[in-house]
Amino acid sequence: MVEEDNTGAKNNEPKTAGKLGQELIENIQNTEFGSPVRLAWMDFFDRNKLVDELYANRRDVKEARENSKDTLDLIGKESDLRIVEMKTALLENDIRRREAEVPGYSEVSRNFDNVLGEIAWAAREEVEAKYPNDDESKWEERTEDLYQSIIGKVEQEARSRKGKQA
Repeated sequence: MVEEDNTGAKNNEPKTAGKLGQELIENIQNTEFGSPVRLAWMDFFDRNKLVDELYANRRDVKEARENSKDTLDLIGKESDLRIVEMKTALLENDIRRREAEVPGYSEVSRNFDNVLGEIAWAAREEVEAKYPNDDESKWEERTEDLYQSIIGKVEQEARSRKGKQA
């Protein structure tokens, strides 16, 4: 007999990355605003956005140093980089404080790797099954694209005003 888990999926049927993403969306939406779960996920999404900005700004500064004759352009790009670095430091400080002060927050933070790892693993399996003739680098590229697409949808839904009111 095939057993079903609490999501209704049969144990012998692997979950797709999209299905895992949808379950994560539902999990986040079923939490109250201000709850440790919602706070931790919003901080995670904010941190990811800042890391992306940090890489982009560092690239812009490097290119401006190498190619730009306009000193003001370089100063502006360096200033933008410093602003993002400060925002990142402030968020990291907030996260450390919440881990110490908000009951349940640190457990949610530690669980990120498991949840996101499951989505990444499922994405990789889907890509390999759909594109069996691709090489390793193409699989990695397609997996990253699928993973980022799913996480983007999760973030969009989590940031929507859907969720339980306290």
